[in-house]
Amino acid sequence: MDLGSGPGGKDRSLLLCFLDQQVEEAWDHLVAFSEAIEAAGIARVALTAPFTPAIPGTDTYCDQLF
Repeated sequence: MDLGSGPGGKDRSLLLCFLDQQVEEAWDHLVAFSEAIEAAGIARVALTAPFTPAIPGTDTYCDQLF
């Protein structure tokens, strides 16, 4: 079944960054990191989408999903 565009070529990659603080506290660092990647000519950043850190074993933040 065709699900849209393919996975891309060998020149496409995904970088995951896990936070140990709230997104609001890390946002300026994430923006600077994305800008540094582009400025160095390493890649074009198409999306920066951090997630709020979860608290393992709890339902914290689940009420905010919907």
